[in-house]
Amino acid sequence: MARPKTAQPNHSLRKIAVVVATAVSGMSVYAQAAVEPKTEETITVIAAPVSQESAWGPAPTIAAKRSATATKTDTPIEKTPQSISVVTRQEMDMKQPTTVKEALAYTPGVFSTRGSSTTYDVVTIRGFTTSTTVNTNQYLDGMKLQGNNYSEVSMDPYFLERVEVMRGPTSVLYGNSNPGGIVSMVSKRPTTEPLKEVQFKWVPITCGRRGSILAMRLMITAYGLSPDRPGPQPGRAAADGEIDPLRGGALL
Repeated sequence: MARPKTAQPNHSLRKIAVVVATAVSGMSVYAQAAVEPKTEETITVIAAPVSQESAWGPAPTIAAKRSATATKTDTPIEKTPQSISVVTRQEMDMKQPTTVKEALAYTPGVFSTRGSSTTYDVVTIRGFTTSTTVNTNQYLDGMKLQGNNYSEVSMDPYFLERVEVMRGPTSVLYGNSNPGGIVSMVSKRPTTEPLKEVQFKWVPITCGRRGSILAMRLMITAYGLSPDRPGPQPGRAAADGEIDPLRGGALL
């Protein structure tokens, strides 16, 4: 009696199954390895210091962006509803003015000339000025410069951080002033480090109708050279020179 034959598994199918199982297993291992989080490096970003402008301090550029003349607060000029012009310290260093009226020479709406005299500053804004009081529209750090007739105060631009001009009748915000506007001067602020500086200037002296040069005045000014006298100190005259007590220089 013949026995029935039993079906034998195909060896080639078994090999294919083993290969497929191995491949699937490898794919799962690769997927699991890709999902695992990697340790990332920490990057520290340090921002560069940005100089913040203040209405009472130096401006980082030649054009100021903030002012306190119109509102008496630190306000951006573009948000100030008044006509404001600012002469910064950088601009004065470039022009080297000896008086405030020279610093305002290129300010629109301002006429500031008084010949060659440096005794006082006459600033006419929008055509308004007074003949009895010269400094009626000039202020220093928010306070009016005192004086009467021609006994007026003349500020040295070296001690100023900025000179601002506000045009228009808003000048009544400061009290007795003319409707043309005011000149608001901001003095330099102290620093944490001592500053020392010496300046030399040659100033020609003219006399006569033809303006012939008779002599040269050597302007010597020393600042902060003595801890007891941190303010401006007149320098010593050179040999055969004469001290000018008003300007702190030597007349050669």
